[in-house]
Amino acid sequence: MQNKVQIFIVGAAKCGTTFLANTLSTFTGITLGVEKEPHYFSKREIYPSKYSANNYIDTLEGYKNNYRKVTNASQESLYKIDASPSYLWSLSAAEQIFQYNPEARIIIILRDPVQRAFSHYLMDCRYGVQKEAFMDALKSSYGRNELWGRDKLYIELSDYIPQVDRFFKIFSQDQVKLINFNRLKENNIEIISDILSFIQYDRDYTINDLNNALCQDKFSYQEVRFSFIKRFLANDFLRFIFRNLFSKKLRRFLRNHFLFKKALKPELSSQAADFILEKIGYDWSFIEKRYFTS
Repeated sequence: MQNKVQIFIVGAAKCGTTFLANTLSTFTGITLGVEKEPHYFSKREIYPSKYSANNYIDTLEGYKNNYRKVTNASQESLYKIDASPSYLWSLSAAEQIFQYNPEARIIIILRDPVQRAFSHYLMDCRYGVQKEAFMDALKSSYGRNELWGRDKLYIELSDYIPQVDRFFKIFSQDQVKLINFNRLKENNIEIISDILSFIQYDRDYTINDLNNALCQDKFSYQEVRFSFIKRFLANDFLRFIFRNLFSKKLRRFLRNHFLFKKALKPELSSQAADFILEKIGYDWSFIEKRYFTS
């Protein structure tokens, strides 16, 4: 296998890309880079921030080093994953990925566009960077479709059709895998097995391997345990220290046991839902028929 990144989980944001990337990376021979989301192929559309998790790798050598740091000379045949959700939204990423690796495998996860936007908004509230009511946030952010990491893009990221079609125009159909988020949640063993076949994973694995891989992440809604945590999460520098000081395993433990707690998900207003659907011009049933009905 060539010594390039082969697997691109390109979005959509808040559709389970982190869950999928982390799950696949538990299998022998599949690895994430030091930065799970290097945003290298969308770097011109990323808001530059030294300490933000949305920061990007800006050189090809830096992109290569992102994976060299987690491999060695005997592991050059590893399946490498780039899980940057900005690529689906980016106007140029699909073409740049193809120029880099025309044999790449593209994975796209889609969910109800209204629920995606609401989940995105709730994440921003949880991290202390959004204080407006959802309807107000939709109105104030809509149309500022400029930079990932600065503009909220609640509605723009849910406008799937032009984004997905960009990839189908450049890559062949057998190189692009569309995943229904609902099926990923409900039948994740079947979906993960299907994805392993799609990426042409050539190692043996068992049903126990699948079960063990799926134990690490959950889809339940969470909110911060204490209000002061929002101030910590809203500070890019403190989050940068947190990401670089602790291992992934320890960060996950701290998130699950100290920073966040399970909670009831807030209700979504029909007014906000209607506003989103009015702007994008179609609903989830249309997406299901277009992409998931054989």
